[in-house]
Amino acid sequence: MVLGENAASGEPTLADCSAYAETYGVSPERVFIDYGGTFGGWNETFSNISTYSGGSIGLPWTAVLRGSNLEYVASDYALQGYPSVKEAALSLLEE
Repeated sequence: MVLGENAASGEPTLADCSAYAETYGVSPERVFIDYGGTFGGWNETFSNISTYSGGSIGLPWTAVLRGSNLEYVASDYALQGYPSVKEAALSLLEE
């Protein structure tokens, strides 16, 4: 899970990551901070992938990446013909 900003739309802290992990029942070691640079929140994410949304994005934004190589698989703004977020996640879990 990538945390691009905190609840106040600012830079997330390690405490924010821990709270987020607890809320969603995941290990805190699986929550990463992506903040800074040109975009602020999600700087590395948006610098390296296409959101398939024509240059803008609505939040929350959900994407599925292949865990072994972080290949983009799908998002909730995917173009027709790409799998839905649910289909993509289920497919990856079967691999």
